[in-house]
Parts: sequence; C-alpha cells; structure tokens
Amino acid sequence: MLLRQFRQKRALFVATLSIAMAIVVACGSSGNAVESTTEPLADVASQASPSPATIGPSTPSPSATSISGLSPEELLDRLFVYDRREQRIIVSPEAVDAALATGDERFLPPLVELTRWVLLFPERNSVQVALNHLTEQSYEGYDFFNWYSWLGRNYEGEEFDNYPAWKARLYNHIDPRFKQWFFNDVESEIPLWTAQWGGVSSDGIPPLDNPRMIPAKDAIFMEADEQVFGVSINGDTRAYPLRFMNWHEMANDVVGGKPVTLAY
Repeated sequence: MLLRQFRQKRALFVATLSIAMAIVVACGSSGNAVESTTEPLADVASQASPSPATIGPSTPSPSATSISGLSPEELLDRLFVYDRREQRIIVSPEAVDAALATGDERFLPPLVELTRWVLLFPERNSVQVALNHLTEQSYEGYDFFNWYSWLGRNYEGEEFDNYPAWKARLYNHIDPRFKQWFFNDVESEIPLWTAQWGGVSSDGIPPLDNPRMIPAKDAIFMEADEQVFGVSINGDTRAYPLRFMNWHEMANDVVGGKPVTLAY
C-alpha cells in the first residue's frame, strides 16, 4: 500500500527537469512555425557534444561495504542503491550519517534530491536529521519541494566532481535515456542540482523541435495582444507563442546560426 501511494505521489512531482539543463538538443523538425517581414514579431513559431557522464555498474550495497575512511566523493556514491526486486531506490542511513559527520555542504544537493525517494522511516529519518543539522531548517525528510525551494534561496556552494555521474545513476532508474543529459567536465553558469525530474519519462512532453517558420503577417491565428517568447540572434528574429510553449515546455531551434534551447 505504501509503495503504491509513493508511486502515485511521485508521479505528481513537477519540478521542470528542463530548467537550466544547459543542453542543446538539435533534433529533426516538427510542427509549423513564423519569418519576419515588417512586423516586430518577426518569425513566429506555429505548432504543427561533450561526453555524457558514465554511470558505471550499480554501487554495492552500503551495508555490505565498509564506509569507514571513505572520502566525501566515495560517500556520495554510497548514499543509495537500487533494489531491483522491490523496484525502488534505497537510501543508506549509514552513508547519510557518515556524510553528515563530514560537515561537507556539498552533500546538501544530493540529500535534497533523495527526499523525493525515501520511503521507509529509517531512510527518511536519516535524511531529515542530516538536512536539519546542515541547514538548521525543520522540514520533513520527504518534503522535497520545501527543501528544493530552500536550496534555491540559500545554496551557493559547489558540487562534487562526480555529482554528474551520481545524478545520472539516480535518474537512470527513472528512465535510462535520462543519463545522456548529464555531462562530466562541462562548465556551466547554472548548477546541475537545479535540473530536476519533471514527473514524466524522456520526451513524455514532446519538445517543439526546429519548428518551420512563417512570416508574422501570415500568423492570423494569433491575437494582437498574445504573449510570445522573442529571440533575436545575428539579425534572425523569431517569436514562439506562449500557447505553444504551454504544451511543449521546451523549444529547440537554430537562430542566427546558433543552437538555442528555450525552456518554460
């Protein structure tokens, strides 16, 4: 019963995985879209690479592997395992306690990430105690949204070098295709921890890929006061109506010779 409730609740999480993925996906064209003439809207959309992180083999069970003397990077890899029989992520209270003992704030993003998956009390309690001590906040161990919001307001720390591989391994158990979105040794102005699962499988919400463009004067389906997302690069100006982005949540296009990802 608890596992069924957990799966139902997990399906409701909508945290915009597309937010700040900082990954350009150039796929085949689809849909209809809009080329500027004399109107300020210019082109209007109408509806119609580095090495990925290597996730490696599954981490051995933390209970079967001594965690004494492990470095913080090694402890990160011991925070969870995947139980194929129960088909769920299992958090290691021993590894979480050891992570807390280091006082290393880099554990904050992965611990917050794990609040989405804790099911049984010992796991949930260990994550909650660690986060309570590291942040002096009193949210519950399963309260992902409050923890994630707190991180967004307060956390400006670094990430572990092996965090991309750790996150790839975690998301691999949601959909194996997710692992292709996590990259090692790539500089970004956007922290990787801000990228969160949106509650669906890969392309469960199809992106608007390379939409065909039509002149603004031909976009008779639009209202005069309709909101759009405007992009102008190297003299190439386009508009993506909000009504389309509400459905797709992401557009991948090439504007002015530059690959662009628009996330909403």
